[in-house]
Amino acid sequence: MPSMTSILQYFQYQPNSVGYLSERFQHYGAALPSTLAMAAHKVVLYLSDEIFARHQPILVTIEAQSTAMLKMQLASDRSAETWKAHFDDLGAHRFDSIGMASDRGRGLVAGYHAACQDARWVCDRFHEFQDLFDRRRQLERKAYAALAKEDEAAHTFHRAQSEAHLHKRLQHYEHAIARYDQLDLMLHLLRDALHLCSPFGRLRTVAGVRAELMVLLSLIEEIDDAVLPKLLSPYGQKTRTRLDRGSYDPAIAGSLS
Repeated sequence: MPSMTSILQYFQYQPNSVGYLSERFQHYGAALPSTLAMAAHKVVLYLSDEIFARHQPILVTIEAQSTAMLKMQLASDRSAETWKAHFDDLGAHRFDSIGMASDRGRGLVAGYHAACQDARWVCDRFHEFQDLFDRRRQLERKAYAALAKEDEAAHTFHRAQSEAHLHKRLQHYEHAIARYDQLDLMLHLLRDALHLCSPFGRLRTVAGVRAELMVLLSLIEEIDDAVLPKLLSPYGQKTRTRLDRGSYDPAIAGSLS
């Protein structure tokens, strides 16, 4: 709220006090329905997640293609029962879900399966591979640090105890740079593999995406980094199992791109 006040003050909009904005937002929030209503049944793909206001969960579901806010609910907890009621209410408002993408929150996923038993759930791309992208940022920082040290070592060659010692130090720095370059390339390819169409505009097939992801996961495992196997271990096998079962849906993947 203070940030919004600062923006209004910058553009000289009146009134702009925190108290006034808080009062107005509460008034608007009370006047608006928490669930969007449809005149006729609408087939949708849900994107659902949880946000928090003063440690209290707010359950949010939007429609993937239009990003329309379907339901926002201040809840007492994030249990499966609460999420099931959330999705049941959406059904009562004429929304027919063909699937949902979300993180792996237990209550969220269990509640969706209970409310929409015939629909498909997929873990969204952001949460599925977030740990790998976080690791890439860590390796990037180490690579830049190694570049600086490599340059310093090259300029202080005469201080090294021997040429062999210098080469050993340089190899260590080059290894840090290579690890980052390899993971960066693999994650670019992984992101591309999850797009609905190839770079040449061709619609991707389930079999093609499955083959690409299986190869990429194997290549990431081969990178000489002790952390990556630990990151791949919890969900790498689950991802492969879902791919083997043909659970990848290009329509859902396309809506998340």
